[in-house]
Amino acid sequence: MDVQKKLADFPIPQGCSIKYAGDNEDMNDARSFLGKAFLIALGVILVILVIQFNSILIPVVILVTVLLSMIGVMWGLLICGFKFGVIMTGVGVISLAGIVVNNAIVLIDCIQQQQHKEKMNRIDAVITAGRLRLRPVLLTATTTILGMIPLAIGYSLDFHTKIPKLVQGTEQSQWWAPMAVAVIFGLAVSTILTLVIIPVMYCLTDAFAEWWVKLFKIEKD
Repeated sequence: MDVQKKLADFPIPQGCSIKYAGDNEDMNDARSFLGKAFLIALGVILVILVIQFNSILIPVVILVTVLLSMIGVMWGLLICGFKFGVIMTGVGVISLAGIVVNNAIVLIDCIQQQQHKEKMNRIDAVITAGRLRLRPVLLTATTTILGMIPLAIGYSLDFHTKIPKLVQGTEQSQWWAPMAVAVIFGLAVSTILTLVIIPVMYCLTDAFAEWWVKLFKIEKD
């Protein structure tokens, strides 16, 4: 980075160019690959959700949880003093895209079950589903976060000795720490916000869908 800054205003002779290779080239390749992988993952998740819920609005509401998780990722990196590493932090963000949507799927599926099977109105279904799914959502998020804490604080098991022992500060633990921090804070923040924002968004989209159906029937008649 220092070389790039110093050469930014360097007069380059005609017919010549500067190309940064080595780690810089590998970093750019990794950034491009992870960006495409993230978009493909979101696309596949969106297609599956559209097929499952037979709706376009509901999958969009569920994918909002991915944006909510990014808030936690940025907070976690700032609090722990990590930089946004393209490789490991990017892997953590992609992992979160598959993890955080589970909470929203479980919650919205329960809401729809209360509406269709129990014949509840929209508000009662949201309240009942929130009460029924609060414990499963919190437990799944908590177990994932607890499993990532050893990586985040730099502990790992050394299997090269006769009796495996717990060591701290290894190169591997430093390598995986940003990813663990991204998953921990991203999942924690998205879980808390999901329990509040997703039910509200579902109520709004469900009301909009009902209004649209009534409007369409009026126009059709």
